[in-house]
Amino acid sequence: MRSVVTRSASSWLALLTLTPLIVGCGGSSTSSPRASTAQTVTASTAFPVNVRVNVSDTAPDWGLPITVDGRVTGVGAHRTADLQFLAHGEHWRTVKQAPIQADGTYRFDLAPKRSGALRVTVARSKKISRPQPVRVRVKVSVDRTRLNPKHGRPAVLAGRVGPHAAGRDVAAETYVKGHWQRVARTQTAGDGGYRLTWQTHGRPYVRVVAAGDQRLQPTSVLAGVIGPERDGLDTGGVAMTATGPLRNALASRFDDYDLPLACGGTLGRSQQGVAHKTLPCGTLVTIVYNGRSVQVPVVDRGPYIAGREFDLTGATANALGFEGVHEILVSP
Repeated sequence: MRSVVTRSASSWLALLTLTPLIVGCGGSSTSSPRASTAQTVTASTAFPVNVRVNVSDTAPDWGLPITVDGRVTGVGAHRTADLQFLAHGEHWRTVKQAPIQADGTYRFDLAPKRSGALRVTVARSKKISRPQPVRVRVKVSVDRTRLNPKHGRPAVLAGRVGPHAAGRDVAAETYVKGHWQRVARTQTAGDGGYRLTWQTHGRPYVRVVAAGDQRLQPTSVLAGVIGPERDGLDTGGVAMTATGPLRNALASRFDDYDLPLACGGTLGRSQQGVAHKTLPCGTLVTIVYNGRSVQVPVVDRGPYIAGREFDLTGATANALGFEGVHEILVSP
């Protein structure tokens, strides 16, 4: 059963009267309201409270589809919702249009090609939603591996990076004494292909890292484990991920939908992500729980309950089969 989130009476009164309000990160069902170190929300015609936007994945791989949906109230029938995108150094532009249904809902499906922000406007009105940041990641595949070389032959990793273009930096890194260390580097060919080779020195875990740019965020994928007897990942369970080794942490969930997030935007019911007190916004976090695994970005600050390190959004918790307060495996 989904938890019921409580807020202080003064917070709800401020929301209802549309006066300036300091809103912290989303809280779990048993947590107190967030500390006041988050985003300031001021009522204005630019950011009205009656245009809601949910983004299903705010850190998608390049070329993968996401869903933007929400609800509009108080605008009447037969209106159109415009989905607008803001790229670095550019102006807002409309990329899609969709009808607003009789119940006020709308939906867009798109595959963003670059990082930026999304917002929804209502045609023939000045109603605009809060911007929602989207950090699109480079997409990396590992199509060929030789991580158990014999007779002095080098280790090999080969694959492709999307979007397909020449000149993107790609590196192989091994995990040594708590840190990822580069062992090979190359650049992509015109079709996005890469090939990394190096002499192994008994270092087990290997990942491939592709550099980002102004359009896309960098990304990494776990490629395997070096060694003739360890050609592949540990079979007894996930021991290492592309973000680092898994460790235990205490987590809760938060369902403060439609309230502001410290990293930008508002929390939607389909949004994947976590709250953390110090990890930079957008940092990818790998979580394993109940035999399931997800990789989601940091979207908020908190939790502010002693002993808890992460708050999971409702969508993230549902994907893991998570309710209440439990230990998770997490990286970093």
